[in-house]
Amino acid sequence: MKKAGLFVLLVLFVLPAVARAQEGTQETPPTTPPAAPQAPAQTPAPPVAAERHTPEYELSAGYNYRRFYFPDEPTAPTLGMNGGYASLDRNFKSWLGAYAEISATYRGRGVYGDSSIYTLLVGPQLYPLRHRKLTPFGHVLFGAGYYRNAVPANGGFGSSVLSATAFAWGGGGGMDLYLKKHLGIRLFEYDYDIAHFYGGNVDHGSSRISVGIVYRFGER
Repeated sequence: MKKAGLFVLLVLFVLPAVARAQEGTQETPPTTPPAAPQAPAQTPAPPVAAERHTPEYELSAGYNYRRFYFPDEPTAPTLGMNGGYASLDRNFKSWLGAYAEISATYRGRGVYGDSSIYTLLVGPQLYPLRHRKLTPFGHVLFGAGYYRNAVPANGGFGSSVLSATAFAWGGGGGMDLYLKKHLGIRLFEYDYDIAHFYGGNVDHGSSRISVGIVYRFGER
């Protein structure tokens, strides 16, 4: 009976104490540190519109094709001529400038002579959309035109030169494409000029198409 009593005491008191001691020796798993608070997401700034630069001066030069009309000369009613042009524009406003242009074109016609036409025209130039990457423009120009035709000696006839200077005026427009702040391309320019080279009421008209380069400097 004593042995049975001791066994009961062992079961009731000793074994639970041993079990509690073993639980205390087990490692406690590490506690995960709290995550650091995240900064609020920043709202991206709205895109800034591209700046529009208004140059003070615009210098252009390039190729010029002229179609000259002779309404009073049945042997050559029209004459295609090749040459060049140079222009300078002074901008007073982003939409308004003073434009000056000189052009020279030439055509050899054999026994009919070598013809050349020069014009010097000035006037206001308008920029309806102001200055930007793709810039359209228009102008009305006034000035002077000079016509010269040199006929070589032929068939026993001596050489001769016919020249005339007259008031000229016209208008037109075009479009420039700027690749950089200072450098661009004149995609096209179309003008129609009128001059009375021989007096009277006969208009000698010229339609001109120009392409070239444009250089801008200074800033308004």
